[in-house]
Amino acid sequence: MTMAMKTETMKTDILAAYTQHALEHEAFPTSVYKFCKENKIEETDFYATYASLDSVKHAVWRAFYDNASSLLAKNESHDSLSRKDRLLTFFYTFFEVLLLNRSYVLFALNENAQPMKNLGQLKQLRASVKDFATALIEEGNEDKSRFTQNPTSLFAEATWGQLILLMKFWMN
Repeated sequence: MTMAMKTETMKTDILAAYTQHALEHEAFPTSVYKFCKENKIEETDFYATYASLDSVKHAVWRAFYDNASSLLAKNESHDSLSRKDRLLTFFYTFFEVLLLNRSYVLFALNENAQPMKNLGQLKQLRASVKDFATALIEEGNEDKSRFTQNPTSLFAEATWGQLILLMKFWMN
């Protein structure tokens, strides 16, 4: 097994153990030492993969995004869709991934009584969604004059806001 494959396997194992711990204990792990001991993971392997338990919490959401993106990449006709349809397809696929992990998603996003504090764990997801939206917007701007181009950062942020609103609706 190559080093890259071992690292990917370790990432997957840690993410799975983290989400399972959160659901079984109804709390996120608080100690790397205890988390590693309970899951028979070497602490050195954990720290070679993630900097902290908080970074694992953020990585779970990035994994949901990556899973949806990889599913879209397998669809041969995805690139021939319009930009609007690619965005809608992404949203649909992303929510299908969330549905498969519904218990964790509901637990994680309802962890804190103040909803804004729960959004902190979505930092990596936000960056990924904004990058995806930026690519779509820039592609659309290629055919437009400078005066009719859509402002990339504004539209990317709006896409992120739209995803958050959809997630809130989906949770309720």
